[in-house]
Amino acid sequence: MSLATRNDYGTLYSLRVHKLKGLTVLALIDLDKGLSITTNAANIIHGLRRDGYLEEPRTRIVYCDTDGRWDELMISFEREFVNFKQIDAASCDEAITRILQDA
Repeated sequence: MSLATRNDYGTLYSLRVHKLKGLTVLALIDLDKGLSITTNAANIIHGLRRDGYLEEPRTRIVYCDTDGRWDELMISFEREFVNFKQIDAASCDEAITRILQDA
């Protein structure tokens, strides 16, 4: 697992990369500085793609919003933002467990 703090297009967030069971899960935590992850999702995905974080074919993205709830950012085959998927998990571990059950 690696950790980075990123500022993509006005959104400050932390990023952790989890690799497990053939799946890469990017976990983003909104640091509540500037635009929210929810508001700026398409630009954040663009930045992650630009910097090589979306190269693995089996990559999923979960994020913690400013209310402390975890949900998923859905991406297309072309690695573009598509939509939000409600997970409503209380922790990163719970969100990843739900992602693994769905994989």
